[in-house]
Amino acid sequence: PDTRVAELSGDGVLEFAGWRIQRCEAPHYQPYLDSFAYRVEAGGKAFVYTSDVNLARPGGAPPALLELARGADLLVHYLNAFAFEANHPGGLAGPRLAAALAREAGVKTLVTTHHGPWIDGGDRPQRLLAEIRAAFGGEVIWGEDLMAFTL
Repeated sequence: PDTRVAELSGDGVLEFAGWRIQRCEAPHYQPYLDSFAYRVEAGGKAFVYTSDVNLARPGGAPPALLELARGADLLVHYLNAFAFEANHPGGLAGPRLAAALAREAGVKTLVTTHHGPWIDGGDRPQRLLAEIRAAFGGEVIWGEDLMAFTL
């Protein structure tokens, strides 16, 4: 395949014929990793992906991430922390932050992804989904490998 790579750093936008990619920093595991959230827009539709967000940040989702997700048709949010309480020792976003981000940004559908084995078993998926649905009125989907979505 003809592969062309463009190294990206910091927030920004790349424009192409009929579509664009926007990105912003998602505070996840800095300073060890640079993590970004991405928004892909085409044909009047928007898809957003973000990694987990560190709960050590006061005030919830960073403003740039909230703006990136604003009005998205589909938000895929990394959910790898079983954190019902804000003081979860892992410091990573749980269902409350994912739900608040989706609600405040006016997202239509929220898909959780990157579940660890400590989350994806027993009645935990149902408990997490119930907590998300209690705080977010849009559609919520427990992501699974090889799922596909049409926007």
